[in-house]
Amino acid sequence: VPVVLCLLFLTAAVLCDVFFSLKRYEELDNAGKLRSLCKYNMTLLQVLGISLLPGETLAEFEKRAEEWVPREALSFIGCYESILYTADSGSDVMRKQAEKANEKLLLMVQEKKGAWFRIILEVFSANR
Repeated sequence: VPVVLCLLFLTAAVLCDVFFSLKRYEELDNAGKLRSLCKYNMTLLQVLGISLLPGETLAEFEKRAEEWVPREALSFIGCYESILYTADSGSDVMRKQAEKANEKLLLMVQEKKGAWFRIILEVFSANR
């Protein structure tokens, strides 16, 4: 009985965390959603074993990452660079581009790490 109660409590805690993360994401403006999605895409690249080196620019990183990742999966980097280093707040087109890259990266993670790993990533991601 204590084990069942503990599992129920943990499940409730995880569901609350997912709910509040989704709520926070929905309340973000377009620029915030784009920034969050781009950060998540960078995290997915790290899961795939490709990370930004110290002192490396995003443009240099993109060129280096093209050796392992298809170009369409890296299409968000230009958007990310734009919102980080300019006054550009992003657009729906940029967000959709980042979402397409996100789907491609998630498929690559699924191929490399397995379907369960992808499911766990998607459940705990605030970008849905």
